[in-house]
Amino acid sequence: ENFKYNEECEASGWMSAVAASAAMGVAKAMIGFSFLQPVLKLVVPKVGEGPSRDLQMKGYWNLRMVGKSEDGSTQLLGKIGGKNDPGYYDTARMLLECALAMALQVSWPYCGDCSVGINPRNS
Repeated sequence: ENFKYNEECEASGWMSAVAASAAMGVAKAMIGFSFLQPVLKLVVPKVGEGPSRDLQMKGYWNLRMVGKSEDGSTQLLGKIGGKNDPGYYDTARMLLECALAMALQVSWPYCGDCSVGINPRNS
């Protein structure tokens, strides 16, 4: 009921921040207006296409999480990341790890029972 979500992206400078914001605006417009979707199909990869394995291995990602209680008295910080492309390689890796944890009912010291709370809707 009181859950709030915010996502931000860090940029190396104001010019790259403006360029990224503009690109996101253009992409949102192309998705939202059906008459622009044929143009979008010319630009984005087709289903099954994506970066080469070499390019996937050169990617990386870092994510910082901040959780705050409603009254602000408690704050939790977390950090996760990966050494491969987040959109293809690491997404597939994490889905496979979740599937194996569910199938094998794995209990790891740092995460407890990994089958708890994982279902097709949130995995």
